[in-house]
Amino acid sequence: MKQVQIEFEKITPTKAQTETLYVLFKQRLHKISAEATDYKEHAKFVNSHPYRGWYLIKVDSSYAGSFY
Repeated sequence: MKQVQIEFEKITPTKAQTETLYVLFKQRLHKISAEATDYKEHAKFVNSHPYRGWYLIKVDSSYAGSFY
């Protein structure tokens, strides 16, 4: 059985994290808490750091999602 490596990466936010969050956002089928937005608006939101704790979920070498 293959062992899966799961990591939680705290959003600080860096440019790379902002880009990753945008890709994940665009892939969502259901956008419950946000409407469609462009990258500039998204970056502004991420940089406002709205959550006490916000993390990217990394499974092996790919990002699978985020949580706060």
